[in-house]
Amino acid sequence: MGIGRKWKEIIDAEKISYSFHDDSKRERSAKSRYTV
Repeated sequence: MGIGRKWKEIIDAEKISYSFHDDSKRERSAKSRYTV
Protein backbone atom coordinates (compact mmCIF):
# COMPACT_ATOMS: atom_id res chain seq x y z
CA MET A 1 0.00 0.00 0.00
CA GLY A 2 2.83 2.39 0.88
CA ILE A 3 4.58 1.60 -2.39
CA GLY A 4 1.37 2.16 -4.35
CA ARG A 5 0.87 5.55 -2.71
CA LYS A 6 4.49 6.47 -3.49
CA TRP A 7 4.04 5.52 -7.16
CA LYS A 8 0.85 7.57 -7.33
CA GLU A 9 2.73 10.59 -5.97
CA ILE A 10 5.50 10.12 -8.54
CA ILE A 11 3.05 9.68 -11.42
CA ASP A 12 1.00 12.72 -10.34
CA ALA A 13 4.16 14.82 -10.03
CA GLU A 14 5.29 13.75 -13.51
CA LYS A 15 1.86 14.56 -14.95
CA ILE A 16 1.93 18.01 -13.35
CA SER A 17 5.49 18.78 -14.50
CA TYR A 18 4.73 17.45 -18.02
CA SER A 19 1.56 19.54 -18.41
CA PHE A 20 3.42 22.58 -17.02
CA HIS A 21 6.28 22.00 -19.48
CA ASP A 22 3.78 21.55 -22.34
CA ASP A 23 2.03 24.82 -21.41
CA SER A 24 5.33 26.73 -21.28
CA LYS A 25 6.23 25.39 -24.74
CA ARG A 26 2.84 26.48 -26.10
CA GLU A 27 3.22 29.90 -24.46
CA ARG A 28 6.68 30.39 -25.94
CA SER A 29 5.49 29.62 -29.49
CA ALA A 30 2.50 31.93 -28.99
CA LYS A 31 4.76 34.72 -27.71
CA SER A 32 7.15 34.40 -30.66
CA ARG A 33 4.16 34.45 -33.01
CA TYR A 34 2.86 37.67 -31.44
CA THR A 35 6.22 39.47 -31.43
CA VAL A 36 6.85 38.87 -35.14
